[in-house]
Amino acid sequence: MRRSVREFLVRRPEARVVRVESRVHPEARRNQCHVNSFREMDRSPSTVVAGWIVGDYFPEHDSSPVMFHFWNRDEHGDYDVTPRGDRQTYTYLEDYAVMFDSDRFSRDRALDSVYYPAVMRISDRECAVKHYLDWQDGVYHWIPVRRQRYSIAELLTVAYSTELDLR
Repeated sequence: MRRSVREFLVRRPEARVVRVESRVHPEARRNQCHVNSFREMDRSPSTVVAGWIVGDYFPEHDSSPVMFHFWNRDEHGDYDVTPRGDRQTYTYLEDYAVMFDSDRFSRDRALDSVYYPAVMRISDRECAVKHYLDWQDGVYHWIPVRRQRYSIAELLTVAYSTELDLR
């Protein structure tokens, strides 16, 4: 198991590694896993699975990307219909709590839409969340996240604190 996956599982022990096959659907669009997986559920006998994908280690950044992601499950196993535009290999981590926690976080704050966790990066030294609303010269800032377990609400608060006025 990759070191970055082990590091992430320290923070989200409710997540579990699953094997996911790529079955890209011709109508699926890149970066639209939510829409793609729910459309797939409508056209096939599958369910939607929520969790994370942990990408390859990038030495130039000394970290691996971690992204919230949706895919599908049918009688043959887990599969992903969303096309990718990169050559990374991903480890999939099932974590249903993230979907429910994101929904509750957004509902509790009477937000217009559901907020999902931002892109993270993880290394031996840190785990950081991309802060989408605090950037300069087109560069997003990365905000460190504590090393212990953390909740989805904490991730969302860090990533969207300026827009949601939560600090």
